[in-house]
Amino acid sequence: MMCIESFNLLCDNPNAPCDWDECVYNTKNGGFLDSPADFFTSDRAAAYFKMRLQYIVARYGGSPAVFAWEFFNEVDITNGFSPSGQTNWVGKMAPYLASIDPYGHPISTSFCCHDVPEVSVQYHTIIVTDQRSCVNACDVHRCIPCRPLTLR
Repeated sequence: MMCIESFNLLCDNPNAPCDWDECVYNTKNGGFLDSPADFFTSDRAAAYFKMRLQYIVARYGGSPAVFAWEFFNEVDITNGFSPSGQTNWVGKMAPYLASIDPYGHPISTSFCCHDVPEVSVQYHTIIVTDQRSCVNACDVHRCIPCRPLTLR
C-alpha cells in the first residue's frame, strides 16, 4: 500500500513528530496555508494535491509493488481534523483518484484511534454509507493509547 501523506505534514504539536514548520504549504515557507487545518478546506491545496496524485499514479501506478493507495497515515492526528471535514475531503479526492488510475487500485486512508467515537463514525461513514467516496477500506493503527492526544 502506498501511503501518499502522513499526519506529520499537517501537525504542529511541539511534543509530537510534526513537520508543519518545514511544510511547503506553510506561509512561513512561501506556501499559501496559514495553518495545517486549512489543508482540508483550501481549494488551492486540493488542486495541488490532485496534481500530486496525477504524478504518483503516472509514476508508480503500473508497479506490481503498489497494492493500494492510502491518502493519509493516521489522518485523525492532523490539526483541525473533523469527521465531517474529512468525509468531505475524501468525497472529493477518492473519486478523482479512481478516475485517473487506469489500474483500479483500492483506495484507503488510515486512522490512529478506532475506539474514539468520532473516529469510529468517521471511517464507518467513509466506507459504508458514503458510496460516492470510492474508498474501499480504512485501516486503523493502535500504536498509541486512544484518548485525547497529549504527548510528553
